[in-house]
Amino acid sequence: MTIWRSLVVLGDNLSMLCFHGGRLSPPWDLRWIENIMVGYITPMLSKSSNTVDRILQYTAVAADALQDVASTAHIPFLDTVCTLVLTIVPIVQAIKSQKDRCLSMMENVHRLLSALMSLCVHSDEVRSPKILDQIAECVITLEKFHSCLRAQQEIGTIKRLFKQNEITAQLDTCEAELKAALQVFSIDYGLGMAMNMVDFSIDTERRHQELLELISFQSDTASSIERSSLNASSGSLSLLPPSPKIFHGRDSELKQLIEVLLCEPARAAILGPGGMGKTTLAMAALHHPAVTEKYGLRHFISCESADTLGDLVTTIGLHLGLEPSAMSSKTILRHFAQCGTCLVVLDNLETPWEPLDSRAQVEEFLSLLADNPSFGLLLTMRGAERPGKVKWNRPFLPPLEPLPLAASRQIFVEVADEPGSGEESILDHLLDLTESLPLAVSLMANIASFEGYSTTLARWQTENTALLSEGHDKRSNLEKSIALSISGPRISSAPYAKNLSSLLSLLPDGIRPDDLIAGNVPIPNVRQCQSVLVGISLAYIDVNGRLKMLSPVREYIRRVHPPSHSLSRPLRKHFQDLLELLSSKHQLSYSGLAPELVGNLGNINQLILEGLMTEKKPAWIGIGESIITLDFFSALMLKGGSPLFQRLPQLIEATGDAALQWKYAGRILGNGRYHLIEDPEGLIRDGIQYCNAGTQPARQGAIISGLL
Repeated sequence: MTIWRSLVVLGDNLSMLCFHGGRLSPPWDLRWIENIMVGYITPMLSKSSNTVDRILQYTAVAADALQDVASTAHIPFLDTVCTLVLTIVPIVQAIKSQKDRCLSMMENVHRLLSALMSLCVHSDEVRSPKILDQIAECVITLEKFHSCLRAQQEIGTIKRLFKQNEITAQLDTCEAELKAALQVFSIDYGLGMAMNMVDFSIDTERRHQELLELISFQSDTASSIERSSLNASSGSLSLLPPSPKIFHGRDSELKQLIEVLLCEPARAAILGPGGMGKTTLAMAALHHPAVTEKYGLRHFISCESADTLGDLVTTIGLHLGLEPSAMSSKTILRHFAQCGTCLVVLDNLETPWEPLDSRAQVEEFLSLLADNPSFGLLLTMRGAERPGKVKWNRPFLPPLEPLPLAASRQIFVEVADEPGSGEESILDHLLDLTESLPLAVSLMANIASFEGYSTTLARWQTENTALLSEGHDKRSNLEKSIALSISGPRISSAPYAKNLSSLLSLLPDGIRPDDLIAGNVPIPNVRQCQSVLVGISLAYIDVNGRLKMLSPVREYIRRVHPPSHSLSRPLRKHFQDLLELLSSKHQLSYSGLAPELVGNLGNINQLILEGLMTEKKPAWIGIGESIITLDFFSALMLKGGSPLFQRLPQLIEATGDAALQWKYAGRILGNGRYHLIEDPEGLIRDGIQYCNAGTQPARQGAIISGLL
């Protein structure tokens, strides 16, 4: 087990040994490492007499170390394994029911992590589909274990007694799956050495020698990493995320952020929707020469798995290499007070901050951190709100917006290469689909890089946002990034806000709250719901005061949370009534209705199309008449008809409505689309005969007017 304790001591520099080729330069030679370890390991072991603390601490350090390797080497699923383990450790520490059983399972978890580390170090096949499949199975098992532990935490003592058999059965399943995973990695892949290293009964010297053998093996192929790319903290094995190699369109934002970070003290928050590039901007700033010169220590800490203040404190403490039994906010504050000038990035802090029951505690903790004048604080948070109780530097950093189109194109081409002959229009189409959302641009370009532009566009037309969601975490999976916003506590506490988001997914033009109120859409407190969506950056308000969603967000929500008919029907009927008003009032209504209808043409087309797919036949006649009026208005205002007009022949055939048939014919002839009628003159004669024999002179007169 010494390997993991030693990893804490060696800190960032041992990361050089874990995965990068080449040879270390002085003073990082093996003899120096050995001397450090001999002086450190023995006293540390004597201090860790408490078995519980030792098991959990070793497991946490192992997960932290392996997570750095996973992040550096970009091994799929491995980062998620480590994140889950780091989330499970504090739960097991606090749990009282079946504690011995859980600790035994944590020993197996530690053995599993050690096997995975050995696999990363010794095997060239760690990226093979077979091994990645096994690592993915580990994720599933750990998710089950985590869910079982959380369930035990959340139920009372009495309920736990009644559910004892169920809990035991769940733990049995998890334990069996953990043992099966160990079997796979230790026997099938021949990783017996890793199993020996985590046997707690092995003497100190033997464990130490095995670690040196591991280091010696790696030093033959290890390479130096620039010191500036490492976290300078001696108590943490945490590589800083690398500086982004493709970074365009954020020059002004980066300049403003650097100016803030060079202030005394520096307090800044990068805000914006999911997938907008907040983490990328933070990483670019973290590696800026002026920032590295000012801050001797720089920490990048992901808070994505921290649901409460306790989780946040544990996450920071594990990153700093603190003893689990001694972790507290006071310990962390004391650590930062003693370490000199440092910059800490808390990435995705919205996870512990958003729940109302923990927000005040998180803000109080941030306030205490900010009391240290030598401590630089940078947050990234999805949404448009900053935590309170901290005096943020002015002027505030504005929430990030989509990239300029030129920057999106530059990123796309650098990832996917220049478009071939005849592919420029396809590139333009793909960029339109992303709406310059940085994550969507990068993922779309990555697919185009190996599938080609045409194939990528064809796949989008069938797969939609699922095309951009093959990655395992929020930074490589567009849908997961959006889902984090729509499933958060802010929107869960305002259920009608989710209804509004689902309706917005059907409205490419966006909508004003007044239109929803006028349409009697059953969403109470529309403006409050609007504030929630804007607050979590799931939607934004454009220059015309319309509430809108970016196209990738809209497409995902429409597929996963489509609007109910009770939401879309009233709004569709509202716009149908406006079209009927336009038809009946002619020129009188244009000055008042034209801007309203022009601003909602995309919405009207989508709502009518949705009505055709969901409504029953009695509603089709009214929808058909609306399409005719919409086609007339579109041609008049936009010099082009409605794309829904071509659906009218099927509607007429399905309904058998003569009036709709003749209105359609009148519109065809009135718009000069004679090629759609085989016998125009015969049609006119039949139409006049129909009208003369009719019983609705006004309506039929309008048809005659169209025909003539």
